[in-house]
Amino acid sequence: MTDSNHINSSFAVTSGALCFGTLSNMLQGAQAPIQSPPTPSPRLTGTVVAHQFQHNVPAKNGTWNVYKLRDIDSPRVDGWFAAHQDVDPLPELTKILRLAGSPYEETENTFNNDASRAEKVFLVNRYDWGYYVGGNGVEEVEDEEDELAASNTIGLVDYAHGNALIQKWARQKSRKRKSSENGVWMYIPDAEYMWGRFGFDDAYAEARSFLYFTQRTDFSKTVFPGQTTPLNKN
Repeated sequence: MTDSNHINSSFAVTSGALCFGTLSNMLQGAQAPIQSPPTPSPRLTGTVVAHQFQHNVPAKNGTWNVYKLRDIDSPRVDGWFAAHQDVDPLPELTKILRLAGSPYEETENTFNNDASRAEKVFLVNRYDWGYYVGGNGVEEVEDEEDELAASNTIGLVDYAHGNALIQKWARQKSRKRKSSENGVWMYIPDAEYMWGRFGFDDAYAEARSFLYFTQRTDFSKTVFPGQTTPLNKN
């Protein structure tokens, strides 16, 4: 298991579910019933291909640890990974990336399909956020230093605490939002396009991990805390 010194923060899941996405996504997820483990097929929505689902997932109760994925040559944060404390994070992350990494790099799968379900991975893609999925928006403080931050940065929050934490975060600039005991805000500067990957347990019943990355993330130059080997070489 990873050295605890490499954990950026931790939060608790107590409701058996997580809300995820932008503040507007999470509000939608917090107001909707907890969905069954999602198995959506990609579908054409206007001129883009997207998946249809609620922005919540059943998730393993307990402590989740959060890790920053950094550029190998600088302290820049290029991705985030969260995993239940019972999960060995690096092998879990490696498995997810082998199945469905960045679409800008060589990867086996770019949409949810039989292969991703067999490996217990749920993909959230570029067009699965924001105005493509509709729903009520959240009025939040603008950040003049990062105009994309409101619609292109995401968080994870315990389902039962979603509404309260969303309202708290909405009063803060995206890059200033702090993790809490019930959730984490995963800020990546200048994120324009976003992807998420949930790892589920062997029964595909509960999420146990989550990877977040953007168009800036190059897994040939991104490392896990305490490692020197790029993630796509593990």
